Amino acid sequence: MTTSSSAPVLTTRNATLADLAALLRDQQSRKLDMVAPATALRSAGARLVIGQTEPQLTADGVTMTTGAYTPTEVCDDGLADKLNIPAAYLRRLRAEHPGLYDANVNGWLARTTKSYLVRCLRGDSGGGIARAFLSASFKMIDHLNVLMAALDGLRQAGVPAGIDGCDLTPRRMYVRVVSPAIRSLAPGLLAGYRSPFTGQSGADNRWSSRAGC
Repeated sequence: MTTSSSAPVLTTRNATLADLAALLRDQQSRKLDMVAPATALRSAGARLVIGQTEPQLTADGVTMTTGAYTPTEVCDDGLADKLNIPAAYLRRLRAEHPGLYDANVNGWLARTTKSYLVRCLRGDSGGGIARAFLSASFKMIDHLNVLMAALDGLRQAGVPAGIDGCDLTPRRMYVRVVSPAIRSLAPGLLAGYRSPFTGQSGADNRWSSRAGC
């Protein structure tokens, strides 16, 4: 798996740990997280246009935050939730009737005085991707920070372990950790455990460790 230098990459499957870390660092360098009032937001051509926001100071210098961002499905779900528009209906409008998508989003944005957190990944030539639309009070935890903390925890535990593959989706990160030492103890450790993600029991998960966020 390789990352693109021209556009944000959101997903990867069966990646190595090095590839996942490189992708997350690329996303970290591109991220723009903005709290914007509804009056600074509008939809045009089914893209989220953000204006009246302050530039951000990044490692690359001063980055302009205004621009047009293409919403992901996760962002559309957030828009639907915050604006009380049925999510399936909004996704259908994006695919079949972008003008009506704009009318719905703009119509409900005009009826609120709230501010929202918009999480974006900037492209190299301006604009980029809007990856989430959240309440202004949402507490952010980045995948890269979770990954580094988990790896540090493994190091401090001193238990031999290997990474059996990594997946990244627009919603979650999965890192499969294999440790023969823990595997032998897994039946007892996971007795009665049920995954909050899949509903499977510890035995059904085959004693593999999955970290999702």
